[in-house]
Amino acid sequence: MTATVDQQNNQILSPLCSNCPEPYFKKAHPDLPNAGCCSYSPTFSLFELWKMVQKDERFVRRLFELPTAEVLETEVKVHAHVHEGYSDRDDLSSLSPIEQSDLIERYSVCVFLRNGKGCMLDASFKNAVCRSFICPSVEATLSNELLHEIQAAIHAIQHEAKQFHTTCKQVLQELGLSLKKDHDEVIRFLKQYYPEPDLHEKRS
Repeated sequence: MTATVDQQNNQILSPLCSNCPEPYFKKAHPDLPNAGCCSYSPTFSLFELWKMVQKDERFVRRLFELPTAEVLETEVKVHAHVHEGYSDRDDLSSLSPIEQSDLIERYSVCVFLRNGKGCMLDASFKNAVCRSFICPSVEATLSNELLHEIQAAIHAIQHEAKQFHTTCKQVLQELGLSLKKDHDEVIRFLKQYYPEPDLHEKRS
């Protein structure tokens, strides 16, 4: 089977990812690992931060301190490492912003990826994109039945995270709090925040 739904961690997994077959994610420099879609810079929403706080508050604080972390109002984006080969190219000025964005991803590696070992994040800390993304090459190997199962799982993963983030963001705005200026207060808030009983029951 080329893709499965990991019910325990609510994520899509594929054995093909260890040797990514997708042309779009082909690495642009021989010194880079075969990162595949893990060239992505993950953004952690309030949903992931909430799960982190419940399990390991120290990890959230270390996340804020990462050299490539960008703390936004209600999210934390951790920028991927970009290989120096990208800035050494002499054709960058001729590329459009979209072309540059696509190219830089081929020179990038997520900071949580370890060559030969995969993602070092606790599975419950991965964001909704990382837990639900499958590339066209993997999708093309799926039977219709499995594809429908995967698509339903993708929708559920993304919906849960978006719903939680939207609700929690509204509460924080009403309280006048943001991660950028009040991260200690937001962490304390998230430790006790359960906006929907069904979400809490699922994880008890």
